[in-house]
Amino acid sequence: MQQTGKQNVIIYGLGNTIKDAFDYIKMRFSVIGCSDSNIEKKDTAQELRVLFVRPDELCDSEFDYILITSIYDDEIYNQLIENRNIPKEKVLRRQQWCRMIFQRSFGMMNQNKTFYVLSRPIHIRDGLFSFLFSFLEQLDFIDKKGYIPVIDMQNYRNQYLEEDKIGIENAWEYYFNPVSEYRLEDVYKSANVILGYDDPCYKTEYEKKYNIARMSELYQRYIKYRPDVYSVVQREYVKLIDTSRKTLGILYRGSDMSALKLKNHPVQPTIDEMIYLTHKYMEEWHCERIFLSTEDGRAADRMKAEFGAMLSCTNQRRFKDTGTEWLADIRFQRQDDKYLRGLEYLVTIELLSKCDCFLAGICAGSVCAQIMNNGKYQHMRMVDKGEY
Repeated sequence: MQQTGKQNVIIYGLGNTIKDAFDYIKMRFSVIGCSDSNIEKKDTAQELRVLFVRPDELCDSEFDYILITSIYDDEIYNQLIENRNIPKEKVLRRQQWCRMIFQRSFGMMNQNKTFYVLSRPIHIRDGLFSFLFSFLEQLDFIDKKGYIPVIDMQNYRNQYLEEDKIGIENAWEYYFNPVSEYRLEDVYKSANVILGYDDPCYKTEYEKKYNIARMSELYQRYIKYRPDVYSVVQREYVKLIDTSRKTLGILYRGSDMSALKLKNHPVQPTIDEMIYLTHKYMEEWHCERIFLSTEDGRAADRMKAEFGAMLSCTNQRRFKDTGTEWLADIRFQRQDDKYLRGLEYLVTIELLSKCDCFLAGICAGSVCAQIMNNGKYQHMRMVDKGEY
């Protein structure tokens, strides 16, 4: 759904993520109020400088839409329709309004061109390859329409951008070349600008929903490493991948992905399941070496103990006890930690994409490794266990 004018909306749900979502919503809609079943949340409304509307007053308010901000939106949706008598066509679930695109004019420059801004202002804790997957999905639409893509990881928080660099540096360009020749600051002075959507995208049974071959084509055309990043990738590849022996690449996603069990996210295999499957496919696919990618320190220790010298992995910093914290909220005590975590992640996924065979649970990193591999894996198994 593409919108041109700003429509009047009331935001419903003032939980922990609203402050990150608010700027995204405000840039696309005219926010005339906000509401929450917890009346004490009116203090949050005051912080946002928006009128608080009590839930029992919603049916008497004039608006185009109510935007539900919570991912746990089934109960809220039903309450608004059944208990508050709101017409269902006026209630947008989070996944609906997150996937809307908007056309805006920011100035008079480039009047004969249409730009499409790729950004992820809501899902600020998502990793680099969740960003990449979302961008590749939208690049298909951009490419077919003849729009000019520009990536904005500068004007919004993300886990690779230091707080004092917001609005100053584009975190995308820490790792990749720009996807077009136009500068972000000029795009935001231009007459025809489409603001893309922010949706995590990848799901179970993802190959039924997405054209992976097309995404591989777009990756090859648009996504290029910075020269210094490419040098790091090549150095690690020479050190860790033995091209004379058949290598099984394994991605194990544990830590916060397994602990938080976020709604609509793919269920990950346990480390015991991965060890069993590794033995199984090492034999069936006649592999001699293993390259392991994981952020989970305990899982890495288990795999090293099980497979010994046949296993290699990078020296990236790993997590051993994340509790209920997101990885994005945990810091290592080292200089340039945010940048280095992105670089370490990128290197491991690139090396996975160069392996002969591939075994993984479904996550952004594993799907992007498949995209980057461009159909060259001799064998591949994505472990699909459904969604939380």
